[in-house]
Amino acid sequence: MKNNKELEQSETLAVGAFSRSTMKTKQFNSRYLDFFKVNLFIMFQTMKEYKANLYSVFLIQIVFISISYFTSFIIASNFGQVIGWNFLDFLVYQVLIRIIYQFSGIFLWGKSISHSIINAQFNNHLVMPLNIKLKYYFNNLSSSGYIYILFSLCELLILLIFFYQREINYLILLTTLLFLIVYHFLIHQSLETMGFHYKKLDHQLLRLYYPLTNILSSYPINYFQFFSFRNLLIFIPHSILVFFIFPSSITISLFTFYVILIVVSFLLVLILIINWKIGLKKYEAYG
Repeated sequence: MKNNKELEQSETLAVGAFSRSTMKTKQFNSRYLDFFKVNLFIMFQTMKEYKANLYSVFLIQIVFISISYFTSFIIASNFGQVIGWNFLDFLVYQVLIRIIYQFSGIFLWGKSISHSIINAQFNNHLVMPLNIKLKYYFNNLSSSGYIYILFSLCELLILLIFFYQREINYLILLTTLLFLIVYHFLIHQSLETMGFHYKKLDHQLLRLYYPLTNILSSYPINYFQFFSFRNLLIFIPHSILVFFIFPSSITISLFTFYVILIVVSFLLVLILIINWKIGLKKYEAYG
């Protein structure tokens, strides 16, 4: 009888502990969801209030798309046959690249760790009772990035439904896009969080990275198949996109490619975590 009572008591305690843990988890998730909703609302209100900025973003995107189509036509007409791509291949490739950048840009554009530390703006992320890293990324969402990505998604759907002739596995396309959005985010933030260690080091590293990606945006990695440094470029998001979606060749085995890609992704996550941990521990406000 005594053993039964003890068993009932232990079960009651276990159930109570589980209930409390579940409630804490729900409260935790609810706080972050509410924080994200508030910042999403602020982003939409900013778009509504500053209509001149909204119209300028529309105009810039239209001009940018026009220039992109023109340059794609020039490159495809003169050099497309070298890699077996046509005009539409170049268009779809560039739209997919823009989607990767723009989706990440919703959370990243207008932010700089070095700049926020030097101007003491980083303190704003330390005062609210939420995870500092998530606050940094979810705060001040970019309305421009949101508008740009709407343009790009509509553009992609029109191209794929009405014009593009090559067969595409849409499940692979979606999976690759989602992975590359996260992958680009990890690369960008692994470099930007270096600003915790030495002020403006992130700016110098990103200045090395983005000119390289700009070249690959216009000239896919297929153009560099006979260059000795080609294998150094295959783990940049642009090159991964080419290997999964477009006609291309890869100079290493597919298994090796997957293994190295997983290792690189893991290292980027590790670098990002270490940079944030050390950066917050050593953080000193300026101003």
